[in-house]
Amino acid sequence: MLGLGLAVLMLLCWQHYYLTQPNGTTLPTLTTLKSFGANWLVALYGLVLFLCLISSAVCVIFGFVNRFENVKFLKKVENVPVRRALVSAFIMVVSMGISFVGLTNVVKYGYGYCGYLGIAIIIVPLLTVGFYKNRKFMKENSQDAKVSFEEVYEEN
Repeated sequence: MLGLGLAVLMLLCWQHYYLTQPNGTTLPTLTTLKSFGANWLVALYGLVLFLCLISSAVCVIFGFVNRFENVKFLKKVENVPVRRALVSAFIMVVSMGISFVGLTNVVKYGYGYCGYLGIAIIIVPLLTVGFYKNRKFMKENSQDAKVSFEEVYEEN
């Protein structure tokens, strides 16, 4: 938590520098560290970034393998390690394909579209179906036991 706070503080203080550099906003931490002139910091940043990417990749691949190894069309492959290797290879190829689009474009467009998708998938159903179900639940429980809305939700 402290490291994240210090990184944010550094980026806020050096904002005037990396915003004026060509492509400085792509990796502002790296741009700022290069301006310090301490090559050991740049090397350390590269090492830490590489370790973060490896740990994230392991988690993502494990999650995809766990989720999709038992998909119907993959059941034809009876050897479990081979099936897992196929799912792993597929997600790595898809990830590499997405990386060719560019980090800035993925963040710029991908996060925006994910936000719109979240509105359609989470917010709208929450405000419509969720409101209806909560209202129905409250009516059913309030009439039977003559309890208030707060008491119903305190029990659950």
